This record gives sequence, C-alpha cells and structure tokens, in this order.
Amino acid sequence: MRRSLKKMMAVGLTAAMTVGSISFQGLSVNAAGLPTTDGHNKYVNSEVFNVISDDSFGTKELENPLFDKTTGSSDISNLQVPTLAYDDTSIALVWDKPEKYDNVADYNVYVNGTLDGTARKNYEENAKWADTYMKSFYEYYETNSDVDMVNVDIHSYRATGLTPDTEYTFKVVAVDKDGKELGTAKEISQKTTVKPEEFNILDYGAVATEGYTSYNDEVNALVEKNTKAIQAAIDACTPGGKVVIPQAEDGKVFVSGALWLKSDITVELDGTLWASPNSDHFEIGFLMYPFYTDTRGWGLLNATSADENAPLENIRITGNGTLYGNGWKYGAGDKMYEDGYTSNAGVNTQAGDPSDTENYGLPRYMGGSNTKVYYYGIQAADSAKKYLTNLTNEDGSRKYSDELIDSLSGYIEKDLADNGKVDKNGKDKFIDVETGNNAGIEKADITNAYATRSSLLIMRNVSNVYVGDITVENPANHSVNILDSRNISTENVKVFSYDGNNGDGLGFGCSQNVICWNNFTDTGDDNLGFGASVGEGARDCNIQTNSEIWMFNNFLREGHGGLAAGSHTGNGIQDVLFEDTVMNHIDMAFRFKSAPTNGGFIANITMRDCAVADTNQAWVLTTSYSDPNSASTTEFAEIGKFYNFASYNVSVYGVQYNTVQVLADVDPVSNPQKPWHTHSHLYFQDITFGNVGTNGGFKNKNGWESLIGCENSVFYNFKTVSYAKKAVDKKTDKTWNNMQYCKDIVFQGTTWDSVNNCTDKMQNMMSGITVKDSTVKAEVVPAVTEPDSGSTGEETTVKAEWDAAAIAAATTTANGLTAHADANDANGGWKTATVAKADTTGEGAVWQVGTEYVVAGKTRAMDSDGKTQSKGTIPVSGCFLTYEAAEDGVLSIDQKTLATKRFYVVDSDGKVVVDYQNTNERDTAAKYETLTAQVQAGKTYYIYANGATANILKITFATKTAGTAAPTAVQAQTAKASDGRQVKLSWNAVENGAEEVFYGVDTYVNGEKVDITDGITGTETIMDRLSSGVTYTFKVYVSEKGDNANSMSVTGQNKTLLGEVTVTVDGEKDTADIEAPENVTSELASAVYTHAQGTWTAISLSDARIRGYKIYANGKLVNTVYNYQIPKFATAETVSKQIGRLTPGTENTVEIVAFTDAGVEYKYPQAQITTLGSYDYKAPVFAENAKVTAEVKDNDVVLTWTAATDDTAVGGYRVYVDGTPVVPEGKDFNPVNGDYTTAETTYTVTGLDLTKDHTFTIQAGDTWWKAAQTMGTYDKMAGFNWTVEGISTTLEAKHEEVKEGFVEEDGRLFWYENGVKQGTEGRGKEIYDPASDAWYWLDAEQGGTIAKSKDVYLATGDENEGKWVRYDENGHMVKGWDTTEAGTYYFDLITGEMAKNVVSVDGTDYRFNDITGIALNLEFVTEDGKNFWYEGGIKQGTEGRGKEIYDPESDAWYWLDAVQDGAVATAKDVYLDVDGGKWVRYDEAGHMVKGWDTTAKGIYYFDLITGAMAKGTVTIDGTSFTFDEITGIRQ
Repeated sequence: MRRSLKKMMAVGLTAAMTVGSISFQGLSVNAAGLPTTDGHNKYVNSEVFNVISDDSFGTKELENPLFDKTTGSSDISNLQVPTLAYDDTSIALVWDKPEKYDNVADYNVYVNGTLDGTARKNYEENAKWADTYMKSFYEYYETNSDVDMVNVDIHSYRATGLTPDTEYTFKVVAVDKDGKELGTAKEISQKTTVKPEEFNILDYGAVATEGYTSYNDEVNALVEKNTKAIQAAIDACTPGGKVVIPQAEDGKVFVSGALWLKSDITVELDGTLWASPNSDHFEIGFLMYPFYTDTRGWGLLNATSADENAPLENIRITGNGTLYGNGWKYGAGDKMYEDGYTSNAGVNTQAGDPSDTENYGLPRYMGGSNTKVYYYGIQAADSAKKYLTNLTNEDGSRKYSDELIDSLSGYIEKDLADNGKVDKNGKDKFIDVETGNNAGIEKADITNAYATRSSLLIMRNVSNVYVGDITVENPANHSVNILDSRNISTENVKVFSYDGNNGDGLGFGCSQNVICWNNFTDTGDDNLGFGASVGEGARDCNIQTNSEIWMFNNFLREGHGGLAAGSHTGNGIQDVLFEDTVMNHIDMAFRFKSAPTNGGFIANITMRDCAVADTNQAWVLTTSYSDPNSASTTEFAEIGKFYNFASYNVSVYGVQYNTVQVLADVDPVSNPQKPWHTHSHLYFQDITFGNVGTNGGFKNKNGWESLIGCENSVFYNFKTVSYAKKAVDKKTDKTWNNMQYCKDIVFQGTTWDSVNNCTDKMQNMMSGITVKDSTVKAEVVPAVTEPDSGSTGEETTVKAEWDAAAIAAATTTANGLTAHADANDANGGWKTATVAKADTTGEGAVWQVGTEYVVAGKTRAMDSDGKTQSKGTIPVSGCFLTYEAAEDGVLSIDQKTLATKRFYVVDSDGKVVVDYQNTNERDTAAKYETLTAQVQAGKTYYIYANGATANILKITFATKTAGTAAPTAVQAQTAKASDGRQVKLSWNAVENGAEEVFYGVDTYVNGEKVDITDGITGTETIMDRLSSGVTYTFKVYVSEKGDNANSMSVTGQNKTLLGEVTVTVDGEKDTADIEAPENVTSELASAVYTHAQGTWTAISLSDARIRGYKIYANGKLVNTVYNYQIPKFATAETVSKQIGRLTPGTENTVEIVAFTDAGVEYKYPQAQITTLGSYDYKAPVFAENAKVTAEVKDNDVVLTWTAATDDTAVGGYRVYVDGTPVVPEGKDFNPVNGDYTTAETTYTVTGLDLTKDHTFTIQAGDTWWKAAQTMGTYDKMAGFNWTVEGISTTLEAKHEEVKEGFVEEDGRLFWYENGVKQGTEGRGKEIYDPASDAWYWLDAEQGGTIAKSKDVYLATGDENEGKWVRYDENGHMVKGWDTTEAGTYYFDLITGEMAKNVVSVDGTDYRFNDITGIALNLEFVTEDGKNFWYEGGIKQGTEGRGKEIYDPESDAWYWLDAVQDGAVATAKDVYLDVDGGKWVRYDEAGHMVKGWDTTAKGIYYFDLITGAMAKGTVTIDGTSFTFDEITGIRQ
C-alpha cells in the first residue's frame, strides 16, 4: 500500500485536543462521546465493545457477564498464514480459538488430508524457549500458588520439511482432552516459495573472528572490511534471494557496523552478527519521530525508506542465529559478573524458571543509566563518550577533555566501592565520593549523550515484514524497533536484554496489522510494546495510528512492562488483542502509559486468558508517566485518554504494589498539565489474585486497588483470594481501599467475595450521591465607593497571640495552637533561640540582636509515607504546627525564610492557604515576612517550613468586624474597578450518610469554562474576580471527599452536578482599563521547531479582574490560558508557559494579551524568536512529468534531468548506471547519509560500452539542516532522506556498423556479438551459428578465430565437469562416427561430446578408451575382475554359447563365454563345433591348453595344433596311448 494512501486511512483517527474537552476531527462519535474506530476493529469483539462503550456502562449491574467461553460455536475462525510466514520449506498457521473453548485441549492439523500433528506438540518443536519456560512456570506455580493459573491455549502451527514451489492444503480443528474433534475443520491453502538464490557473506569476503568488546586500528579495519563485505552480499542479492550469515566454527562471530536492507530479500541468520564496539560504525541520526530533538544511532540491521511513495517491501529475517548488540557488561543490577565480559548465562535464576540452565539459562546485564553507562556499558558507553567528545564551546574549543571523559567510569566505580551501590552518581551528575566534588559535566549533556545509543534491528516505512526464530541479545538501546510500517509478523523471536537499560523487546511504533506469536522475551524494559508518537508533532507529521495488533502464545519475563502501550500515544493506539500469554517477574504485566503532554488515546484493548506471577503491578493505566532518560523536547498536546478496555480470565499470583492502578492524574490547581480527565469504559471479568501485597505497606496511591479518575467501569468476578504475609502483618490486607475522583463504578459477582473487602467504600461508590435539592442561589455583592456615614469602618480584634516561648511550650494545645515534633528529634523538637548578631543579609524587617524566636527541630515535616518531605501537603510526622480555628479570622505569622526555601500553611482539606518562597539564590539573603492566612471556623491549619528548619518570631490570630455599619446580607465591595466584582453562591447541604462531601464550582461565560473552584466544605462561597455587566453561569458539583492520599486538590469521587445558576453582575459592562504593574515584559526562549517557552509578567496581583491570557503567534490565536491553569496565579509574579503552533525556521512574533470576562484587554510588548528549521522527514519528490535524458557525446553519455523539490532543499543526486551507484572516491552511499554523485542536475558518464543498452536512474536527497549543522543544545545530527524509486531512462545500444556473426579477417573467420569480437579471453568460446546450423570453437590461442581439425575441452559445470569435442577441417563440431589414423571415435549427435567408456549407439553398446576416446579394437579390457575382448568397440562373445578368439599379443587362443556375458573362460572345457567338432580346454589364465595336462581327475592330452582333446587311441611322439572315448582321461 502506498504510504500516502495508508496515511489517509489513518488520518481519521487523529485527535485534535482542546483545553477542557476532547474533540476528534473527522470522526463520528458514539453515545459516550468517544471516537469510533471504523476500519480499525479487526480484533475487537463488537458485541462486547458495543456494551462497554455505551453511556450507561457502569451505571447499573450487568444482566450477564460479557464473556462466556462455555457457549457458542466450536469452530475455529480466522485461519490464516501471517505475512511472509512461509518460505521454500515451511508454512506457519495461526487461528482464532472457537467461541466455545472451555473444553478445547488442543488442535489437530492436517496437511493435504493427512494428520500432520497437534498444535501443542508443534509448539514444543518450534517455540522451544517459550514452551520450556511455560511448562516450568505451570509446574512451579501448581504447587506454590493458591491461585488456579489460567492454562493458555496454543493456536498456532508451523509445517516444516515441505517441498519448494508447492501448494499445500491445511485443515485445523479443535480437539478435547480425549482427542475428540470439536466443530468443523477450517481449511486454507498456501504455496511454498521457490528455492531462493543464496548469497553467502563468506563469498563476499566476510571473516569470522572473536567477538570484540574494545577496538583499535586493527579491529576497526576488520570491522569495516566485514561491514562492506556483508553489505556487498545484501546489495548483490536478487529479488526473492537470500543473504546467508553462516554459523562460524569455534564460537566465532561476524563483527559488523550498520547494515542496510532492501526490498524483496531474506536474511538468514545462522551464526552471530556481532555489533562493533565502536559506535562510529553506526550512522548517527536515527530519530524515533521526525520532530524529535534527540538523536540515536542507527541499528545493526536497518530497513528504512523516507520515500512517501516507495516503502520498502517484503523483508524476512530468519534463522537460528543471534543479533548481538554488545551494549552492556554482564552483571546483575550494580554487581558486575567477573570481568564483565564473561557470560553469566544460567547464573541468575528465579522462581518458575526451568532447571535446565545449560540449554535455557539466561544472561543478565548491568542496569545502566545516564551516568552508570560509562562503567557498565560497552558500545553504550562508547556512543556516550563520543557525544561528549564532540561538544564544543562557542569559540570552537573542546567542551570536555579526553581526560575528564575517561575519568567518568571511575566516579561510578568509586561510588560502588563506597557502599556496594551507585547512590551518589545516579541522577545526571558525577560526584567524587571522596571529595564531594562535581565532575562538571552539565546535566543536559549527560542526558543527551545517553540518548545516542543504538538499537539492534530498526525498520521504518516497510510493508510486509517477517522476523522469525532469531535471537536478539544485549542491545545498547532497544532490541527490535519497527516503526511506521504495515503487515508485520514476528514468530519465535528470543530477546535477552535484562537488565540493560531501555532494552525493550519487540516494539511496534505507529505500525498496523501486527501478529506477534510464540516469542520469548527477557528484557530490561517493556517486553512487547507499541506507541504512536507524541505531542502535536504526531499530527503535524500525519503519523499513522498504531492499530490492529494480535499477540498470543508468548512468554514474557522480567522488564518493566509485559504488554506495554505508550508512553508515545500522540496519534492513538487501538484494536489490540493480547491473549494466551504467560508472564513471570514483570514489573507491570499490563502497562498503559502516557505523559501528561503526549496526548492521543489508547482504546479498544482486549486482554484475555493469561497467567501472571510475581508482578509489581498487574494493570496500570496512567497518564502521569515521565521518562527520566528522555532527551527530547516536543510541543505539548492535551492530555491523553484511555477507554474501551476489556480484561477477561486472567490469574495473577504475587502482587507487590497494585492489582490494578487506574491513574488519570488530576491536579489542575497545582499542575495545569494534569487537567480534569478520566479513564473510562473499563471492563474486568474473571480476574483472580493471590498473595497480594508482597511489599507489605502501600507504595502506589495507598491501596492495592487504586482507582483515581475512573468512570463507567465494571469489575465482574474481580477477586483477591489471599494476601502476602507482609500485608497481613502491616494490616494492609484489604481491597478497594483507594478510590478517588471516580463515578459510575460497578462491582459485581465474586468481586464482593474478596478477602477483607472495604465493602462500605464499594457500596458507597456504587450508590453514588443523591441530590434532592438542586437550588443554587446567587447574590451579587454590591459595589460602594466608601463606607456609609454612620459606619466606623472595618475593625480588627486580636483574639490570641503566641510569642516564641508560648509556641515552644505548645506541645499541648494552647488556644488552638499545637507544636508537633518527633520524640527522637535531634534538637528535641521546638526550642527558643536568641538572635546573637545582626543579620546583614536579610531582607524586610530584620530581627534585632537579642530577639527571642522559636526554632523547629531537625526532623522536617513529612508526608504519610515517612519518606517524602511535605511540600504543600498535610504532614503526619516531623516538626510542624497546627491551629484549630474556632472562628473565622486571620492568622498572622512573623517568620524568617532562608534563600530558596518555602513556608506553607495548608488547611485540613489539603488546600494550600499560604505558599511563600524565598526566591533568592542559595546561601544569599534570608527574607523576613509576616505571612497571613484567612482561616475558617472548624478547620485545622498545618504550619511548617519546607527545605529548612522553621524560624518563627510570633503568631497572632485576629478577627475583623464591620464596625458600626448596619449589617447586610452580602458585604459591599469598594468600587475600584481593578478589585473586580463578587458573587455569593449558596445551596443546601447534600445528605450522604456517613460519607463526607465537599463542593466545587465551575464558572462559565458564554458557554466557556473560565474558572474552577474546588475543596469547598461549606454550603456557600464567594466567587471573585468577576466583571460588571457580565452574565455568569455557575455549576455547583458535590463530591465525596476521599482520603487525600494523593494530595490532589480537585473534585473527589462520585462527582455529581448539584445545580446551576445564571446571574448578571449589575452595572454597565466593565470597560475600565486593566491596571498593569510597571515594567511589564514578555520573553521567549528555548525555541525548537513549533514551540518555545514564554514568560511574562503576571497581572493578577494588580488587577483582580484578569481571567487569563490569550496567546497570539504571528497574529493567530494559538492558546488561551485561564487563571486556574496557572499554579498559584493569585500571587504569581510571572507566568511561564510553552507556546506552540509557531512557524518552523523563521522569526516568530508572539503577543500576550491579558483579558477580563468583559472583554477588556491589555496587550503586552511583542516578543520575537527564531525557531529551528522545519523537521524534514520526507524524501524529495520528482514531479509526475519529471524525466531523465541521455545524450551520447564523444563516446560519453551526458545525463540531464528535471530537478526534484523538497520541504527544505535538495542537496544532491545519486546516479545509478545499470543499478550500480556512481560513488565518488572516499564516499559511501546508504539510505541515511548525505553522500551523493553530484549536486547538479547533469552528469557525464564515461567508459561505457555503447554497443549495449544502459539504464540510468537518478535519486534525490535533501539537506535538512539537522543533518548537516547544529543549533543550541540540540547539537545532534539526523538522517538525510533519499528517494527510493527515483526517475530512470534507458539508452539503447548503437546499431550502425556493428559487426555481428562471422566476419572474415586476413583469411580467417572471427565471430562478433554486438560489435565485440568473441573468444579472445581465457581459452576461447563455444558459439552456435544458426546459418550453418553448426557449433564452432573460437580459439583464444589464435586470437578468437575458429578452430579447425582440433579437439577442445569444454567445461560444462564445476572444475571437475566438462566434455571433449572435435571440430573438423571446416571448423564444424563433429557429430557421430569419425575415423582418423589414430582410430575410430564417436561424438554425441546432440552435444558433440566425445564418447568414452561405454556408450550405446543405435541400441548397441560400444566401448571407448577412457582417456583417448578411441573405440577399443582387438584388445582385452578388465571389468569387475574379468577379462573381455572388444573388436571395433563392441564386446565379443555375448551371443550364442560364446566365441573363440586369438590374441596375437599373448599368442594364445581364448574362449569368450556367453554364459559370463563374454568374459574370458578360465579352467573350463568347451566343445567347439569346428573341425568336425572338438573338446578343448582353457587354463586358469584363459589360454587354450595344448599337450599333456594333469588334473585331479586324471591325465589328458590336447592336440598341439588344434587343441582338440584326445579320445580313443592316439599316437604321440611315436607312442600309442588310449584315452576314454567320453571323458578323454588316459586309460
């Protein structure tokens, strides 16, 4: 599929986010207001998801569970051969299990009508790692778990040993435990491929060596030679061919740099391809996404196309070999194994692992980080060092010396030696543990250097991919990264990367139609992951949605996530079926994550039929993810949303922290990047947990089940059967303890049977809040110019005062004030002290010498976990004060705050009343301030310092009254416009049983939400910062309070609309100018592509009417920021926000406009900034009518072509002649570098044979600034983009005066083809002349003229195969019989081959000399130990009884015995029908006997002339002898 087409299909799923709501452009919306997924629902059970996505889901109990494996059809479905999952000898099948599969034990598979095997038995053979670990898992947890582990179904098969280019028909049918077939078999046919042409890298010069972990000039030279040799094999591979990386002897490997694949190719990895330890051998410039600002190294194997119209296609990577990344040293955590280079495979095992560590033992690698990499890493360390080495100062000098860079590993080594772990150098800094000195490497440089690490297998923009059977081990970064691709199959891939940092297993980013089965992963990060880009850049680049993903029959071990979606969610992840998988020792089994600014969505996810053990968190859905290693800056998008999730039939044993955590991190007050949102429409059925809480104490969000921001969800048979001993001991053995900011949640079935359910919370969640009275009243506070004449004005009355001594003594409550301190505090808690000397550095009212003040103890105020220092939260331990307000009033605190430290007052609702910070730099001036806090009766206020010990002079509580003025229902305001107007809202309390409630108000103007107020505990509130003449709508919500465990000041659970009221503030519409402070500024910094950081002076302090700020970029409104989206807007002196939607590569003008609800505006001074040049991720484009012309000039070819166009600029062109690139000296072409043939649109090709046709192809490449220059902190390269297809033309051969066929020269005949004389090289050449219908030999010894009367040897195969032929006096090849003085010969009538040995001619066998080819005549030949006689090449004596012959050479007669097929008779009497008939005898040599002969039978006599046996009376030498007439024996 063309990339442009598939992107059009995906664009409908692009989400355009707006503040406060989510809208999806170009999409239909279902009843729940969520985008539909038409065209991306391949693996979604539509009947189930129609229910889940409905508005009413979670508002009432279900009539029946949504999943039922006990009913329905027993037929399998969706039988298919995944993309490219077949070759010349094998075919893989996968299928969906039946609707009814509770009784399915296995599947029978038939090949061409014959039972070939079963799925489970086949799994043992073709997924050995997954099968072995799976069996060991079940064996272990069958006896060591109180949970019945789900047995996964195996629904795949691989038929092997097949014949190439042959079609096979397969049938698959389910069977039960007794082998009985269930349902009707499904059928599919598939043809194997033809046997591919092979290109062995050894034939191109590749050399196997040891695996290098360091390098020098000699190693570099070898690696570069190997890289070129392997690349040459790839380049030479014909379409459909196979590049073979063989298994080397003695454990040797092939060390290589980056390799670049092409379309229509198979790479068969039988040996080990070992990544060079020198990161220079890997092109820098791989960007996960084109708008990324961090750059990584390309991989060991790469397949990439930047050509929008020409993705790479049809790539297989197979074999039983290994891609070895050489990324990290061997070890476990911070403990190195031996020297770090010796394999520790099988040394580290865990529960459920197989005992056969020799064959299935896993390696383990050091756990790296930004700083640890320099000691733990191999190639990972080299790339980081190279980055630091290349950094320069503004004057061009080196930023860091080699000595400093080489010393970094020592910082880690010393840290380890200090206490056995790295705890001082692990956070982007290098500290000498002995001296405490910092190495001086900037944090940004450390982060960026770490980002450069290479992955192992990278694919981008590829259609049709198969990766099978290979092992991927020890990557410096990710293992397999397949991006922006389509139709992907991964089968039986083994990944070993635990615990190498970022060692993700199989990753599919922005890819569609993925089938992933039978794999085994043991990773340092996510096992099976997918993402869809981040931020606004995802939409700018039109990146496709990540969808249509099917994963099953995998075994996942270790790593952070099992099934991991995100955190790159920018363009959406959907339509995922994850099933029949086993996971062991994984941090988060089902992990769905997004950062608050990544945007996008995750939707339509099914997880079913899985078994999990020893996990930190079983399910995690969070939009609060952050990557500590990220070196990229992107334009923010609105926070993402997760919805339509279905989980079914999963068993989990051993949970450390959370069975489920749904975290829609909501904190619009203190963190506007976390606006109100929820994860919704979640369904869990038949989920069983055992051994929950192995951590003992809560760690994540105060509960094993944490629902924070969850709506419209059902938990059906979601049951915990047991707790870990630690949980029991710590009394945390309870379920559903932590649910906040949720509503419309249903608990059903055995969910209620969990051990120690918090039943009251569950029931309360389901019951919701009932609002009986929706009345909301609004009173506009009148504005007056001055107090009435009879009034004495506002009066202040001090009710209580505590000096230093009183505060220190308030260990028991004194007038509502209590001093809290830990019993073991080093200073003994709160103590008085006296100012010993004047503070010359202080600001404000400096305390005088001798002044007594109180000092808090050394134990800081701490949060509930006992580890986190309180910072705007409610402390539970350490030193802090509390004040219990008995009446409304003002609490004044005279205190001193040291530089950079903070002072807080927080109320019992968790609302921050005072947040004061001394912004002076460290070790500079302290500030002396009197801080005031408005307090309300019935609330408790927590008073403490953060980052330092509290220093307090005194505390005062006072009340204010209106003097003698007559009381009014609503206190009048002054008429100063900048003070704004107020409205008092009131409502009746909502009764909610034992569950405490609180209230919130959303304020609307013209239908737009402009403010949020939360945490109201009473039934009235004052809404301020309003404008005269404006109509407001106030919506009041009621929520259950929750337990404040997460320190979020927002509306709590079961948020319900209480009522609303609309009111217009009296008076003319406000037009008074905004009162701005002096020296208002706006500034821009840190520009990237489409965004920069804006900072401007806040006006809310000087004008209370300010509602927010509009941001204009280049005259266009790009964002509106309301006060509630600004942390502590009321007291903030400046506002800092990312400003997006800037134009790349130009100077942008930004204008900030403050505004009121009445439309009054204040325009800030404009600010300008130049952004980075546009990110260019597309190859240049040739117009449809672009062409190449080729003109011959003086035997050269001058090419000219139409220029290409590009988003930035075309930097050069690559010229190919007949597919071979024209590469300048010292250059090397690959898909991402900038080397080219010419920068012009013309080029002259020389040295061509113009008597032949030639094809010329032109490719265009761009000059993206990032690929060639640097800017600011983003001092990293990116890849160039090249067209793949380009434009071409063919130059036909010259035909004038071209010699062809026989040409007579100097009386001799020569043969020409296309004007070239033939037969002049080597020994010569055989040719056929149709005109004479004869073959000829062109004799190189005679300059290529035809050979005459000559025998010639012609090679017909390898060096041991060939034939002798003869050319007669005319040069014609002789065929048939030929007699010369040497003898008679025979030449094959078709091939002309000279006969040798035995040849059949016209049905008669002839024997020819094995060497000379002469027909045998009157001579013996020994065959199989017997002698035979040939005449004229024909074997004699084979007919009748045989034949008598005379051999002149031995002067003897012989009998050729027909009984023995003509062999010479030996020791035999023969009757010859000659001379009237006679008996003769042949001796052991076969000679005819003559004269006397004695045997064991008697004495005989044979005539000396004829050899006839004597019989009767015979005279011999004058003596008469008598012989038997019959036997011939002498008497």
